[in-house]
Amino acid sequence: MLSIRKEQKKILDVAMLEVFMDKAHRHLTENFEKNLKDKTDLEIKGIILQGIEHAKLYDITDEQSVILFIDLTVAIGPDFEDRKGNEWMLPILKKKGLSQTEKMEFIYTALEDRSAE
Repeated sequence: MLSIRKEQKKILDVAMLEVFMDKAHRHLTENFEKNLKDKTDLEIKGIILQGIEHAKLYDITDEQSVILFIDLTVAIGPDFEDRKGNEWMLPILKKKGLSQTEKMEFIYTALEDRSAE
């Protein structure tokens, strides 16, 4: 049976983080060019790392949901859920019975509905 030691797991975690960081960086620079035009690559990586940590506060950890969460951070701003007019997001993000995918779907659907009004 194959077993992975703690040291090996740490190396794998770092490698997986690097792959995610590259993917998220490409995604952000392709989709938020206007928002990030004045940011360096290092600053964008900082936004991604902060987004990962911020998303964890709401039990959002899967790749797609974290990217959607970071998208909100870039589009609306850091701590987007605490900004005036966005307080409605906080109960969704904190709701224990929702999966991370459902949390993002509810927020994005509500944002689309609000922009259509």
